[in-house]
Amino acid sequence: MPPAIAAAGSKPTHSDPAISRQALVEQLRTWESIVSRLPEAVCITDGRGIIEYVNAAFEQLFGYPAADLLDGNLGVLDLPESHDTDTCALPGFDHKGSLPPRDTVESWQGDVVARHRDGQAIPVRVSTLPRRTETDHAQGFVSIFVDISETKRRERQLDEIIHRNPDAILITDDSGCVRFANPAAQRLLARDGRELEDFPLGLTSQSGGGEIDVQRPSGELVPVELHAMETTWENQRAHVLTLRDLTDRHLAEQEKLASAERIRTALVQTIEAISRTVETRDPYTAGHQRRVATLGREMALALGLDQHMVDGVYMGGTIHDIGKLYIPAEILNRPGKLNDAEFMLIKTHCSVGRDIIAGIEFPWPLAEMIHQHHERIDGTGYPRGLRGEEILLQARILSIADVVDAMSSRRPYREAMGLDAALKEIARGAGTIYDPEAADVCIQLFKSHGLRLEDLEPAT
Repeated sequence: MPPAIAAAGSKPTHSDPAISRQALVEQLRTWESIVSRLPEAVCITDGRGIIEYVNAAFEQLFGYPAADLLDGNLGVLDLPESHDTDTCALPGFDHKGSLPPRDTVESWQGDVVARHRDGQAIPVRVSTLPRRTETDHAQGFVSIFVDISETKRRERQLDEIIHRNPDAILITDDSGCVRFANPAAQRLLARDGRELEDFPLGLTSQSGGGEIDVQRPSGELVPVELHAMETTWENQRAHVLTLRDLTDRHLAEQEKLASAERIRTALVQTIEAISRTVETRDPYTAGHQRRVATLGREMALALGLDQHMVDGVYMGGTIHDIGKLYIPAEILNRPGKLNDAEFMLIKTHCSVGRDIIAGIEFPWPLAEMIHQHHERIDGTGYPRGLRGEEILLQARILSIADVVDAMSSRRPYREAMGLDAALKEIARGAGTIYDPEAADVCIQLFKSHGLRLEDLEPAT
């Protein structure tokens, strides 16, 4: 291997009096041993562009044996000429002729496409540096070639992902001006790539995230979900934004809400129809269930329950006596006191009512409310003798509302006892047979908040 293969500053020369010829040969052998094992392809050319050396990695990368390359030039790789492209592997050098004047020779790095011996195009990253004499005259180049086929493949995949992504992807600078917008972003913002170049979108990674509205040229506001993070673009700090159009999601949510409201309305109407069916068999309790439902709802609101539970209490109150459908009308409407057998039959309405609706899916535990509305917290109620927290809060509320309306209303076997008597009963049993908090809010609704019995009557 001739001494000229080494780059300036890395090899001894014949003119160095301090180094013997033998030492020079040993150093050159060491240099060649190192370079020959490098995984990167290395090529050394002289001042005329003639190849003086290639390592094994160069042979493997381009498919040429060293013997076929030596004394030739890099034209075999079909590299771009300096007049063909702004990025030439050896700047200012045509690979077939001589070096340019010394002051134009400098180091360079860039990506180019080379040609394998079999004709296959190979994307490579080329680093070149001039070899100089001791008097700083350029005498050739050392060029290092790195196969970047996998890198380019991944870049193409990423580019395809970005361009095919259904979400809008944009890059903005620190002032929020657009530097890049994929096709989805152009569709979302109703602007083409030229219009979006330097467009003052006003969004960066400092804008936060979540749902925002973006405006189209027509003035239309489009709801989007924003995700943003800091990145680098063209060696400058930048911000990558992802905008997901929420229009379809919002429409679906609105339709879902509308559908749910239609179902809820139908459910309420069905429950109220059932309630009226019960009351047609017992004229003395006409309106009773709806009054209990209304008072129960007011109590639930006063207790601070959420709207779902409040609605559940109202629905439960509306059909709490549905089990009376199976009680003979002559017993329901009999004036005078019931005997023990008749009273036992009346008491079955809680269990019968539960069984009637047990197989129907409601968004509230209506079956248990119906089953428990005659339970008492001291265990003296029916049908199961439940105590305290064993009884649903909704049922504890309805049990009080049921007593208030029953005592305040006329029955076949007695005249109305009046609201005062009903509230005294609730006060007497608060904490023993009635839930103390529910009892207190019931009393306060009438005594302190102006609620009247007439307010409980269903609207006509």
